[in-house]
Amino acid sequence: MNHAERLPTRQLAVGIEAGDPASVRQLVTRLVWLEDAVQSLQNELAELRASQPKVTCSGSPDAADDKCNEMKAAGEACAVAKRAGCGLTSIRKAGYTATEARAAGFTLAEMEDAGYVEGLMAAGYTAQEAKEAGYSSSEAKIAGFVNGLQQAGYQLPDVKAAGYTLEEIRTAGYSCGDAKEVGYPLEEIKAAGYVGGLKAAGYAVNDAKEVGYTLEEIRTAGFVEGLKAAGYSASDAKEAGYTLKEIRMAGYSCSDAKELGHTLQEIKQAGYVKGLKQAGLTCAEAKQAGYTCAEAKQAGYTCAEAKQAGYMPLDCKRAGFSFKDACAAGLRWSYMDNEDKWNSFVNGLEAMPVDWEGNRVW
Repeated sequence: MNHAERLPTRQLAVGIEAGDPASVRQLVTRLVWLEDAVQSLQNELAELRASQPKVTCSGSPDAADDKCNEMKAAGEACAVAKRAGCGLTSIRKAGYTATEARAAGFTLAEMEDAGYVEGLMAAGYTAQEAKEAGYSSSEAKIAGFVNGLQQAGYQLPDVKAAGYTLEEIRTAGYSCGDAKEVGYPLEEIKAAGYVGGLKAAGYAVNDAKEVGYTLEEIRTAGFVEGLKAAGYSASDAKEAGYTLKEIRMAGYSCSDAKELGHTLQEIKQAGYVKGLKQAGLTCAEAKQAGYTCAEAKQAGYTCAEAKQAGYMPLDCKRAGFSFKDACAAGLRWSYMDNEDKWNSFVNGLEAMPVDWEGNRVW
C-alpha cells in the first residue's frame, strides 16, 4: 500500500460514511494488511515455542520423578503434573496428597497401584471403597479408616493384627461377641466401652458384675434373669430402672414387690400370681384387684378362702378345685351330691350362677 496515499483515520471514516469508493477500497486494503501481520506474529510465536524444551515427565523413571518434584516445588497443581505426563507413582513420590490426586481425576484403583495409602480417608474415601480397591487391613489402618470396617468386610482377626485398639474395633462396628471370639477378656471389653451385646455374647450377670459393670449398665446390656442370684436386691433393681415386670422375671418375689411399695394392682399388672398369699395378701384382696379364681388357686389360696372372698362354686369348679374341696368349703347344694355331678357342673343349666346353698344368682 502506498503510504503517501494513506488517509488519516478520521478522514477515512468520513469517506466511508459518505460512501466514497476510494475510502472503502483503502479500508479493505488495511484489513488485509492487518490479517497478514497477525498471521506472521502467530507463526513467529509457534517457532519460538517449538525451540523451547517441553515440560513433560517422559523419559527414565528417575528423570520423571525429578521433573515431577520440580513441578511440585514450583507450586504446580497435581492436575498440571498429570497433564504434563507425570505418572501417578511419580506424583505420589513428589508429595502430592491423595486428596490432590483424587481431585486431579485419578481413581482409587489407580492410587492403590501407585502406592497411595496415607490420607485416603482425608480424601473422602470410605472403608468400603478401600476394601473394594484391594487395600488390606494394615493399609486401612495407615489410611485412617475406623468407621465401617466391619460392614466393609474386613475380618476382625486381620483388623486386630493390624494394630487397631479394642476401642477402635468397637467403633468400627464389631460386636461384643466378635471381640470375645478373637480372645479379648471381659475386662478389656469393658474398658473399650462395650455394654450392649454382653448377653448375646454369652456372658452372665455375675460375669458383668465381677468386672465392674454397674447395674444400670447391666440393665442396658439386656440382663434380667439372674439379678437376684448375682446378689442384687429388689431395691437395687428398682433404682437401676428395672420395671416391676422385669423385677418379677429376675426372680424377686411378690413379697419383694410389696416391700418396694407397689400396690396390688401394680403387682397384678406385673404378672405376679404365685406368692400372693405368702406376701400377706388375702384372697378377697386378690379378687378385688382382678385376679380370677384360677389365679387365686395358683397363688395358693384354698377353696374355702375363695368362697370367703366371694367366688361362686362355678368359679371354683372352673379353677380346678375338686368336689371334695368344695364340700370342705361348705357347699350345701342337695343336687350336687357326688363327684360326677361336680365334674359335669359346667354343662347345661348347671352352668348358671349358683351360690353355695344351691340358689341361682342372676
